[in-house]
Amino acid sequence: MTVQLYGYSERGMVNAICDDILHSPDPLQSLRSFLSLCRFPLTDSGTRDFSNVSKATILVEQSFSDFGDLDLLLLLDFADHRPGQAIIIEAKVGRKCMRDHWKAFHKFMNGDQDQRSTLIVQLYRKMRLMHHLGGHSQAPEMHSVWGQWRLGKNTVVLKAAELLKQYLSEPLYITLVPDGPQAVEEFFVNVLQPSVSQLNLPEWSSQNIQRWGYLTWQQLRDNCLLEEGKWNGTARNLSWNGNQIFSSGGNAIAVDFPELQARQLFYLNQNLVYVVVARAGEANCRVVPAVRPGEYFPASIKVAKAELTITTDIAGVDLAELQPQRNVEYFWNPPANSKGNVISDCDVLDPPVQVKVLKPGWEKSTVQRVTDESHVGSRSFRIFNYHLQRK
Repeated sequence: MTVQLYGYSERGMVNAICDDILHSPDPLQSLRSFLSLCRFPLTDSGTRDFSNVSKATILVEQSFSDFGDLDLLLLLDFADHRPGQAIIIEAKVGRKCMRDHWKAFHKFMNGDQDQRSTLIVQLYRKMRLMHHLGGHSQAPEMHSVWGQWRLGKNTVVLKAAELLKQYLSEPLYITLVPDGPQAVEEFFVNVLQPSVSQLNLPEWSSQNIQRWGYLTWQQLRDNCLLEEGKWNGTARNLSWNGNQIFSSGGNAIAVDFPELQARQLFYLNQNLVYVVVARAGEANCRVVPAVRPGEYFPASIKVAKAELTITTDIAGVDLAELQPQRNVEYFWNPPANSKGNVISDCDVLDPPVQVKVLKPGWEKSTVQRVTDESHVGSRSFRIFNYHLQRK
């Protein structure tokens, strides 16, 4: 691939998901696959049927004025002629869990307007929007906390609202969150469901809350593994954003992404590379160019595993030639235009200096200076491999 698109944080991830759907061989099937991942814990089956979706309209980051922006809005038409359905998806990334957003929701209800963009507040605003578009309140009623939410006069906002009016039947409200699936299930059952009888809020009814569902970033990443090659943009952007999307600790389960082994050959763009470090549960790995080295050892680089394409080609150089060898002497002589130098404190004079490798690595190696009497002296220190001049 000669052009690659990366997006930052939740907005970048939502765009990557949409891009994968739109550019797949069968966009509707990819959309069905994505929606089938969503869970609805407060229903008997825990799922919804999207098998008959025949047409879809996607709106990303659409504003609805006082009712808030919406990360992802899917408007579905069905082949069995059932009424059109709106799928309202709010995405959050990072370390805040559902219970954190629940606390923020209560702060909002107590008058803290700084919480109006938090997850549950945003979904509640969309519940009020659907109620308003259904003609139940031509002039939104005044509320003691949030005042009066209006659509305003922006022509694009009004155009989106008119389109959404055609999809008011059984709207679904989905949270796309960094929590682990089990934690979200427990939140829905133990916190969200009981709140129906505890909160006296317009539209906060059992019927509406049962239409809430969730999808976690971890589940989405697992699906990238199961449907390998179908969600390349999503996988690439998960790797790009790293643990800013969700943490592999806590409630999330670490998975290898994808499973790679050291010494394997891959193509990175159009360049043949060896994988030299690949740890389970991490999105990135370290590679070196599979090219016979010149005067210096090659620099290894960290890349996203999702960017590598496996190959059956044979390299023209053995991997062992690309790394300094233990107990072998080289010259520490960084090229004039290189960056970086000694990693830890040492008592070595300025290079060039003859050194002996004590512990080879793929990014840096531990070395010790060799004295003029051909024996090793001074304490060890670490240097970049690409600063080691081969003899």
